[in-house]
Amino acid sequence: MINALKAAGLEEGKDFAVKGVRYVIRITYEGLREIQRMALNGDLEAEKFIRELDGVLRRRHGDDAVKKLIEVLTPVREEGALEIPLPVYDEKGNLIARIVDLRYEFVKDDQSVDQCAGEDCRLRIIVEYETQEEKRQLKMEWSWAKRQKKRSEKTVTYYYEKRAMVYLKNEVEVAVLKTLTGKAKKGKVYLFTNELNALRRFKPLKDAIDQWREEKPAAQHTQGQKAN
Repeated sequence: MINALKAAGLEEGKDFAVKGVRYVIRITYEGLREIQRMALNGDLEAEKFIRELDGVLRRRHGDDAVKKLIEVLTPVREEGALEIPLPVYDEKGNLIARIVDLRYEFVKDDQSVDQCAGEDCRLRIIVEYETQEEKRQLKMEWSWAKRQKKRSEKTVTYYYEKRAMVYLKNEVEVAVLKTLTGKAKKGKVYLFTNELNALRRFKPLKDAIDQWREEKPAAQHTQGQKAN
């Protein structure tokens, strides 16, 4: 967390102070926006800071405080948002396809639904692209994974984004995914938080990804159960 603050240009003693293991932070709106920029560029520590800040505000001050945070960060989240159609080039720089549509579905019980929340809610992203010969689709699906830890007499159950997996059959699919996420190879490809963040750059997907993340299942504390 300290590294994220310093990398954002904040000065210890001026913009934030540390007391023992507790953090006393005075931070400007622009400082928050700079940390958000780092998170969107793949900095995991900055992303963790934003997520933890969201959680603290929600627990201590309620939804109004979270809405204010979103209001502050929205301009950064919309900076440089990309639109389609989007050209797709191979490694030699040849135009081989065009991404013509990006859309999403919320999925529950293997059915597309208008909205859902919680452990069983999945986010499916559908990429439609066309070559000179045909129009095809590439699908990716994110879900929530569950992990349990034993703490004293209690078991804590918490959730995190489960990696998505796609199987790319040819070089066109590789180029399409690389254009969208910066990561691709032929065969099995795992997509993590960084790749989902990269998809937020596209206006048709940004709000859906944020909405799905906001509906993340809450951590649970139970008594006397065994952790996996």
